[in-house]
Amino acid sequence: MKRNTLKKLLILAALACFSGLMIPPAYSEQAGGYHPSAGVVPNEYIAIGIAEAVLFAIYGKENIERQKPYKVTLLEGVWTIEGCLPQSHAGGTFFIQIDKKDGAIRRVMHGK
Repeated sequence: MKRNTLKKLLILAALACFSGLMIPPAYSEQAGGYHPSAGVVPNEYIAIGIAEAVLFAIYGKENIERQKPYKVTLLEGVWTIEGCLPQSHAGGTFFIQIDKKDGAIRRVMHGK
């Protein structure tokens, strides 16, 4: 993994760990937290942004961007983003599922 990617992941992990300390008690998870009516991931653009952040870190930016245009669907509150390859290309594509309500990553895979 590239040094810059690792550095970015460490910064994101640190922010995730400390973000709970900055949330006022009225909005803490114990108080039920804030849940936007449209969900934390309300549209396909945000879903793609989250998917790319996760997938670039795991599989590499070039590999994932070669699989554009992405196929994006929303079914029963779960965003599914899949890569596409032209028929002339050998290899597999990625598959990621993100919960619309809370942004949780439900599944990440990549075919061979």
